[in-house]
Amino acid sequence: MGDYTIERFEHTVSMDEFYPKYVDFEYTDYKCSQCSSYEYKWSCPSFDFDVDDIWTRYDNIRLYFMKITFTDEFKNKNLSYEKFRENSRMLFQTEKRKILNKMLDEEKRLNGLYLTCGPCALCIPCEKVNSNPCRHPELMRYAVESVGVKVVECVRDYFNVEAQWISQDSRPDYHIFLNAILY
Repeated sequence: MGDYTIERFEHTVSMDEFYPKYVDFEYTDYKCSQCSSYEYKWSCPSFDFDVDDIWTRYDNIRLYFMKITFTDEFKNKNLSYEKFRENSRMLFQTEKRKILNKMLDEEKRLNGLYLTCGPCALCIPCEKVNSNPCRHPELMRYAVESVGVKVVECVRDYFNVEAQWISQDSRPDYHIFLNAILY
């Protein structure tokens, strides 16, 4: 048995319903500013464009939610905070890479824009660190939260799942990943 299982869900919402309730760039920009990727990855703020321009071009958003639940076997390993964070980072990158081509195909089929979960993980380090252009602009996509989506609220309301967080004192039973395609 592996370290985790994955449940996948999809939900489509009109932009008229979604945007006013779940998009708040000021809020997410503040949250993003606390991350080490802020201003160091092309997929993350700060941006040289108005984020609202992305949202006004589309009528709908299709949400792709993954709930990644850790097995009892994995939880019984009692990993340290640092090891659990590192494991989570690797899990995140692995699962992002696994779905990239499917999401790009779906983006093309819907004639839309794919927004990924979290920072781009294609190049480490990202070329933005050296003030160079993105090496893979055809593959890089903005993080859903980086363009204003309040992920925690969105996942709670559409998928009835509360976010859980890693802390020094506790480990989550699961992680939540939200991708989207605007179309």
